[in-house]
Amino acid sequence: MIEMLRIEKLYMSYGKKRIIKDLNFIMKKGEITTIMGKSGAGKTTLLKIIAGIKKPDGGNIYINSELVEGSKVSKPPYSRNIGFVFQNPALWPHMTIEENIKFPIKDKNHKEYQEVIDILKIKDIQKSYPEEISGGEGKRVSIARAIISNPNLLIMDEPFTNLDEETKKDTAEMINKIHKRKGITILTVGHIYEDNIMISKRIFKLEKGVLNEENY
Repeated sequence: MIEMLRIEKLYMSYGKKRIIKDLNFIMKKGEITTIMGKSGAGKTTLLKIIAGIKKPDGGNIYINSELVEGSKVSKPPYSRNIGFVFQNPALWPHMTIEENIKFPIKDKNHKEYQEVIDILKIKDIQKSYPEEISGGEGKRVSIARAIISNPNLLIMDEPFTNLDEETKKDTAEMINKIHKRKGITILTVGHIYEDNIMISKRIFKLEKGVLNEENY
C-alpha cells in the first residue's frame, strides 16, 4: 500500500473546546475518501490543517511520505502540493474563467488545460467572468483551478453544497471522471450521505473530535 496521507495523533482546540482529539487517519494513493459530520464538527478545520492554512496544537501530518506538519515542521500551503476546492468558489472577479483556472501555474499554455476544461464541461464559458456564470459552473471552475497543477492530493470542502439534484449528479460524474483519468487522491467532506456515496467508497464520521470509519 502506498500512502498519500497519514495523520498521527492530531489535536486542535478553540479555547477550552477540543475540536479534534488524538486523530489518526491514513489514505492510500489514488483513493477517494469522504469525512462526514454535523455542522461545527470540525470537518473544514481538519481540511485547513491538512492544507497548512491552520496550524494544529499537536500531531504529525505526512503527504506522499513527507512530513509537512509536526513539532518542528510546518510547511506552508504552497509547498504541500495540495489542490483545495473551497465550499464557495472564491474566484477572482476581474479575471476570466480561463485566467482563474490558469492562475496557479506559470506556463499559461499548459498542455492539460484543454483536457481539464473538456472533462468539467466549461469550454464554452472560459472567456466569461465569474459574475456571468452559475453556481454549478463556478464549482467546476474551482475544481479545474485546483487540479491544473497536478497536485498529490485534492481536497474538496462540501463539493455538493447549494447544488440542485441534477447538478449534483453531473458534478459527481465529473469528479469520478477526473479520478479515473488522472488517478488523483481525493479527500472530501460533506454532511449528506446520499451525496457522498456518489463518489466515495470509504466514508468516515467526525464526531466529538474523533474520526471513525462508517459501515453503511
